[in-house]
This record gives sequence, C-alpha cells and structure tokens, in this order.
Amino acid sequence: MTKYFFRVKLPDGSVQESFEAEFATSAEARSEAVRAAREMVSDGLWHGQPLANETFEIVSEEGETIEEVPFQSVVNFD
Repeated sequence: MTKYFFRVKLPDGSVQESFEAEFATSAEARSEAVRAAREMVSDGLWHGQPLANETFEIVSEEGETIEEVPFQSVVNFD
C-alpha cells in the first residue's frame, strides 16, 4: 500500500485542507479524490457555499504531484 496526500487547492493556489490515505494504486487514489470532491461539492451547495473552482491535488509520499482533479470535472453544474 502506498500513502497518498489529498490537498484542496483554492483558485489562488493556497491549500485549504488536506488528508492522507493508503491505496494499492494511483487509480484508486484518483477514485477517492473524485468521491471526496463530489461529497465536498454537495456539502458546499447544501450550505450555500458552492465549491466549483477548487482542485484536489493528489501527492505521493515523496511529495510529487501525481494528478490534479478539478471539482468542476466531477460534477455537472449545468
């Protein structure tokens, strides 16, 4: 299992929050980022704080950015 760090990057580039989890593959880590982003967008809409311009940054244990998952890519806002 490999440890991945998930950072919520705001439009200005700052990091709002982060968490870590272990997965067997980077594809599993990406699936978790998509699931978590959908949940955060849903919660934000419920509380009147839409999150559309944020991005999940998936980072390896070595500090390398594996992938970025824009919140807009996981929810249809139309």
